[in-house]
Amino acid sequence: MAKKTIYELAKELEIAPSTISKALNNVKGVNEKTRKRIIEYAKSTGYVANPTARALKSKRNFTIGILYSEESHIGLEHPFFSPVLQSAKEFLENKGYDLIFINSKSKDYSSYAEFCELRNIAGVFVVSASKDDRLLKELVCDNSFKVVATDYINDDVPTVLSDNYDAVNQLIEYFNKCNFKNVGILCIPNGVRSFKERYNAFLTECSKNNIEVANENIIIAADYSFSSAYKAMTNYLKNKKELPEAIFALSDIFGVAAIKALTDFNYNVPNNCSVIGFDDIELGRYVTPSLSTLKQNTKAIGEEAATILLSQLNGVELKEKITRVKTTLIIRNSSKGVK
Repeated sequence: MAKKTIYELAKELEIAPSTISKALNNVKGVNEKTRKRIIEYAKSTGYVANPTARALKSKRNFTIGILYSEESHIGLEHPFFSPVLQSAKEFLENKGYDLIFINSKSKDYSSYAEFCELRNIAGVFVVSASKDDRLLKELVCDNSFKVVATDYINDDVPTVLSDNYDAVNQLIEYFNKCNFKNVGILCIPNGVRSFKERYNAFLTECSKNNIEVANENIIIAADYSFSSAYKAMTNYLKNKKELPEAIFALSDIFGVAAIKALTDFNYNVPNNCSVIGFDDIELGRYVTPSLSTLKQNTKAIGEEAATILLSQLNGVELKEKITRVKTTLIIRNSSKGVK
């Protein structure tokens, strides 16, 4: 079925094309009753704004680049980043923008910036980043492009993160209710910004609350994968005689790996050791026992990142470079004590 144009919508609704355009592009000058009627009718017909036509008329670009740094070895299939991207995608497409992936493996260009120039990209959403990605550093230093990220790149790039500090405070409050005094952490101390914040905040708040985190209970994974976390846990358990009362895993993937390793060593979770993750990925709900976690609001993160990017494209000066989104502590079967 051929896509409808604004002129076809105008004819069918018996409304001027200029009014249709204003309503669909959220421009002033249309009363709310008419705007609502136009938008609802457009949706019912499957109308999609034409970014190319809009760009020609307004002399603006309506294409957003989606970039993830392959050097981070995380990828868009990660169960946290994929719903963040989906949320941003829906928000941007509803605003009439097209999305295109920026691929570092293409031989048609030498940098992300060159790719963006060739594809006429207005702004870039960095879904996951690596501090060591040279091409990414070049892109954010090029003032031709507006950039937003969901992981820290540098102080000049607007970033949307979960409130890791508040999340850790929620966890410590829970530990206190459970009267836990000896805990561990499955981590990457020098990982991405979010991992660093969780790690440092956890050690700081445990110290303030007289909760011991012995050096031997700081379990370090080599990367962000399940296999790396599982290997770190099994190596830890081989010579471990007494477990901590709880282990804080810096991601749900790490949490699931911790449960698997503990179970394989014939420990009972949570009777021998509680496990709490971070993310609230779907797998965590169905593993046995189901994983307690600090839930990240992926929908809010994606929408906030998209909103900030569009604000920059519209010339709005941002007051804050870092936006933090609240988390929620969810207690399931992998942790014992007060719920």
